[in-house]
Amino acid sequence: MSRSLILALFCLFSIALAQQTISPCSMCEFVMNQALYHYKKGESVSKVEDELLFPANTPRLWKHLLVKGVTLQELNPLTTRFIDGPSIFANMLSVFVILVLISGTRADYDFRGRDYVRQKSERLVFGVAMVRDFSTMPRVLDDALSAGYRTFDTAQLYGNEAATGNALNQLLHKHGLTRSLSKLNLGYIDLMLIHSPAASPDVPSNPHHHQIERKKTWQAMEKYYKLGKIKAIGVSNYLINHLEDLLSYATIFPAVNQAEYSLSYQMNDLVDYCARKGIVFQSFSCQLVATRNKVLNVDRRLTTIARKYSITPKMLEYAFSLNRDISVVMGSKTASHMRENRALLKIKLSQEDLSALQLPNGVTGQRSTACRMDPRLIRF
Repeated sequence: MSRSLILALFCLFSIALAQQTISPCSMCEFVMNQALYHYKKGESVSKVEDELLFPANTPRLWKHLLVKGVTLQELNPLTTRFIDGPSIFANMLSVFVILVLISGTRADYDFRGRDYVRQKSERLVFGVAMVRDFSTMPRVLDDALSAGYRTFDTAQLYGNEAATGNALNQLLHKHGLTRSLSKLNLGYIDLMLIHSPAASPDVPSNPHHHQIERKKTWQAMEKYYKLGKIKAIGVSNYLINHLEDLLSYATIFPAVNQAEYSLSYQMNDLVDYCARKGIVFQSFSCQLVATRNKVLNVDRRLTTIARKYSITPKMLEYAFSLNRDISVVMGSKTASHMRENRALLKIKLSQEDLSALQLPNGVTGQRSTACRMDPRLIRF
């Protein structure tokens, strides 16, 4: 929409207001329709200092309306709260400014990394977090490659990045994979994630410290993405508020959000949000882990359903996520377990069992104490 057309619309609104033919409700519908129109075209506003532009009692509304990637689901609840300004003139001015902002700004995300992950990454990812004896890494990865795994997850926090790279360097040709040793050593990383919304070390005196450092890290990753050193970038342990903050400044669309998700801890609102936005949700689980007594914390319900499919409760955990179209990071140091977990890609849970396993809407469940960082503590 051109700015001249917006100005013409503003004049028409002004005349109509003078004749008292347009109500605040109809202005609400107009702006919502315009916002939806530009959203469908891929246009949105990256950032706006709404407290400087609009009546003091409406900043939360504008922040929701103008956030990048605004969706119809997010717009609908706002229609009944749209105009609360102190005067019809202030509301009209707000309408004019919002249309100018929407028409003049595009959400020029680069989606190539997200699309690369969708095309290349497997739904079942092999994680190496539990491999701390680096001398066993070649044997573990050899077994994983033999079982059919082709996507591997490591992290700086695990301290085994070099061991993982060295082992793959030795094994790729053995398994007939095409990436050359020179590319492995000097080429690129397929996917890199920010491990947490929390920055380290913490700065308690500055509540926005994490937010500031996250932005710096993301912008550094975007730099290496543009240089071709990273094929796709994403995040880990981000909640909806962290993702909305990221989408307000990102130019490269986040390919993945990796977060804790299990039978007893289900962040279904986050899963649904990522699905609406087009972010690949990747789950990891810290729940069904062996204690010092080697007893898994499972209940009779899980055992009963698992027996129906001739799998263990831990395998049911992976199968549940896979049947919800969620990518899963799993790990094992035993070749037989690797093969068993790989076979879960063929397990189809009934709708009745999926419903029985899924927690009710609005219920998250109990987070595992084995997962060290709680992203709910990072408010900004």
